[in-house]
This record gives sequence, structure tokens and C-alpha cells, in this order.
Amino acid sequence: MQYTFWLMAILSIYQPDVSMWTVLLVALVANLVVGVINWFVYYEALVRFLGLSLFHPFVIGVLGLGIAVFLVMHGAYFLAVVSAVTGIFSSMFLELHMILYSFLSRKTGLHPKYYFAKHRLGAQLPF
Repeated sequence: MQYTFWLMAILSIYQPDVSMWTVLLVALVANLVVGVINWFVYYEALVRFLGLSLFHPFVIGVLGLGIAVFLVMHGAYFLAVVSAVTGIFSSMFLELHMILYSFLSRKTGLHPKYYFAKHRLGAQLPF
């Protein structure tokens, strides 16, 4: 979601008809789509690779601050603040995929993390 937000924020500088709300909405929709794909098609090796490379907190932090500087240089101050805070804290947006996971795991009565561990990773739970 952060990469989508950053791409849309940079696009909004070069395409003035792209509003700030469009930037945020596209990032939220991308988060939801990736969440659905992750729920139904989970490939552990790919998730581990991405988590240790492109989505590592250090990489997200450096990119967030760098893109924030770029956005300030082009006068997009609000998007720059959102980019910096998102980069520093690795997540700031409403994570729609977490809400989706709650709805998808509701039929079993398990918390999403336990449902995922039991059904996707084959973990044996003591309850």
C-alpha cells in the first residue's frame, strides 16, 4: 500500500487533475486487493522474500523520507507529511485487509492470526 501511495503521490505532482483523495483512495483499494490475494493465495517464500527486502522497515523508512523530500520540493506538503510518517512508522493508513481478515475468519470463531496459522501454515493450536 505504501508503494502505491508513493506512486500516486508522485503522479499527482505531474498530473494536476489527480486529487489528494484519489491518491489515498487508490492506496486503500490496492491494500484491499492485495489482502484478498494474500488470503486466498498465500505463497510463503514470496512473502518472506518481500518482507525481508522491499517491505523491510528500514527500506520503507528510507524511501518514505526520500519521497517526502521530493514532495516538499514540489510543494505537496500534506502528501510529504503523510509519506514521512508512513515511512517512519511503516504503517499509518487504515489497513483494510485486516478488517477483511476479521470478516473472513468469523465463521470459525478464531482470531485472524490463529485462523491463518492453523489453516495456511498448518500449526497445531492448543485450543
